[in-house]
Amino acid sequence: MYKLLISTYTILSFNLKISLDENGSFINASTNVAGAANVLNGATFSVNGTVLSGVNPALNANLSSQLDAIQKMQASLQDISNDVIAGQTQIGDARRVVNDGVNGVAATNNQIINKQKIDPSILAGQFGTGVQTANDTIGLFNSNIAAGLNTTNIMKTANDLVTAFNQTTGRNTNSLMDRISAFQSSIAQVTPTQAELQNPAYIQASNDLSNSLKALNDPNTGAIANLKSTIENNQVNAQKYNAELQKVGNNLSNLRNFGWSDPNNIRNLSQVVSALKSTILDGIKTDSSGKTQNDITITGDPTKLAPLSPTKFDPNSSTTTVDPKTSIDNIATAVAEVKAAIDKVGQDAQKLAITRAIISASTSASQASLNAAAQDAARRKNSTPTILPTAKAGLIAFFGKHQSVSVEYQYYFRNTNPSFTSGEVTLNYAYYFGGK
Repeated sequence: MYKLLISTYTILSFNLKISLDENGSFINASTNVAGAANVLNGATFSVNGTVLSGVNPALNANLSSQLDAIQKMQASLQDISNDVIAGQTQIGDARRVVNDGVNGVAATNNQIINKQKIDPSILAGQFGTGVQTANDTIGLFNSNIAAGLNTTNIMKTANDLVTAFNQTTGRNTNSLMDRISAFQSSIAQVTPTQAELQNPAYIQASNDLSNSLKALNDPNTGAIANLKSTIENNQVNAQKYNAELQKVGNNLSNLRNFGWSDPNNIRNLSQVVSALKSTILDGIKTDSSGKTQNDITITGDPTKLAPLSPTKFDPNSSTTTVDPKTSIDNIATAVAEVKAAIDKVGQDAQKLAITRAIISASTSASQASLNAAAQDAARRKNSTPTILPTAKAGLIAFFGKHQSVSVEYQYYFRNTNPSFTSGEVTLNYAYYFGGK
């Protein structure tokens, strides 16, 4: 009996050409992508140091230009800030002097009202304080005041206050606006690529910068517009303070026409300096008739005792102009808001530049990977083995149960490649494990 022996072979096959080509491309691409990731990581790391030159020199130069513009904006802002600080210092001095300086006059006024007996020299001393301050303000007095008099310089400090306002209001935001325009021009110098416009990170970074610029420079709601408005309001307020201080100076000038030890003159003086104190500490108040607390009538015959001022002002009248401290503090707040807005613009400009550098590096790496894959495919294509139709014939002889010898002949049709033979003879030996 003959048995049909069927040998079963388990074959693991690879299509080297295709598989190796595809695997080769992806290996290269993967290697290139890993290399691109390293570049991106380097760019991300350089955010802290603002070092882009190694990634994208053009973007690095553009960012440097933007940061330079921001520094100039900050310098302009600092000029305004310095004036504000000077004004705040002098206003603080004025508040302290006027708060303390009227105490003596007010105390003497209360003593007069309560009909207490007061030494004429004390009355003269209190009046001398007012005369001295008038001299410091309007220059009507020289050095005619006795050295022993208490000469608290209420009006001198008030006059310094006006000077502080004039210094503050003399600064404007024009140079700051010019430098913001220069910054915006530097941003527009680099046109975004198509890859950037389609990248979510670029879109987000670009929107962030746009929003921070709007917060800084919007003509209606931006921090610069608010600062400009606040400075203009302070300029208007300063003019009003000047007018009120002029009233005080005029009142003190009228008071000096009467006797220094005249009790009524001291009472009128107390009214004048109290109104000044109210103006400096609380702002300008206006009553229903349009009069302010400093509209005080001082008249009478200089050869006689001074009559009491008939002026009656309601201290509960509405404040129509904020006090000097509030006015200048508003500028300080607006300056701080502009500084924060400028800092935010700088951060977002840097972030956008970094994002563009990352996208640029990523795009370059991806293109390099594609180029490498294409070159590898072309190289493998040129080295692909020639496939020819063949015919094969052979004999096999078995020895026992476990061995065989075979001879095969293979012929290649249409072979025109000189590196190939037209036929091959193969001798094979096989040993079979297992079986019975």
